[in-house]
Amino acid sequence: MAGRPASAISLFTAIGTGLCLAVGLIALIRHWAPGYLVIWCAALAVGVAVNLWAAKGSGGE
Repeated sequence: MAGRPASAISLFTAIGTGLCLAVGLIALIRHWAPGYLVIWCAALAVGVAVNLWAAKGSGGE
C-alpha cells in the first residue's frame, strides 16, 4: 500500500506482543507451561511481525 504513514499504535502493539512472547518462550524453556503453548507463541510471533510491518509505513517513497 503506497503512501501509508507509519503507525505508532502498531509499534506499541508489537512491543507489547513481543513482551508476551518473551514470557511465553521463557515459560516453555523452563518447562513451566504445557507444550501446546508453542501454538500460542507462534501466533504471537506472527502478531509481532505484522505489527512491525505496519509500524514501518511505506518507507519506499
